[in-house]
Amino acid sequence: MNRKAWLWVAMAAAWGIGATACGSNSPDTPAAPAPVSGEAALIKVLSNRADLISGDDALVELVFPQGVEASAATVTLNGTPVTAMFARRANGRVMGLVTGLALGHNTLTVTTAGGKVTHSTLINFPNGGPVFSGPQIQP
Repeated sequence: MNRKAWLWVAMAAAWGIGATACGSNSPDTPAAPAPVSGEAALIKVLSNRADLISGDDALVELVFPQGVEASAATVTLNGTPVTAMFARRANGRVMGLVTGLALGHNTLTVTTAGGKVTHSTLINFPNGGPVFSGPQIQP
């Protein structure tokens, strides 16, 4: 095999390993394991890291312990009910597009029928940034 062919083989192998190693939080990936019975629900932000949200909305998955009914849970965003934004999808996962995030820190709270409470902080940045680079410099 000539040098050019080896280069192509090496690049293809590296791409395959990288693509396999990178996890995904897309809605098409299998659901996360359910928390152990008696624990609180798990909040997973799928659209981005919870501290790097922009655009005033986030795709969120709720994972409930076995035996806990998702339909009996309540979800609030900064104290405002947003339970209606969530539904069980065809793949069995409970997901919702949480809209209306305020700029800065937002608290998403899930309370199960058994009284277990879970909080997650979503940090929303302006659509034009800055998400992680610091304040924009003005001329």
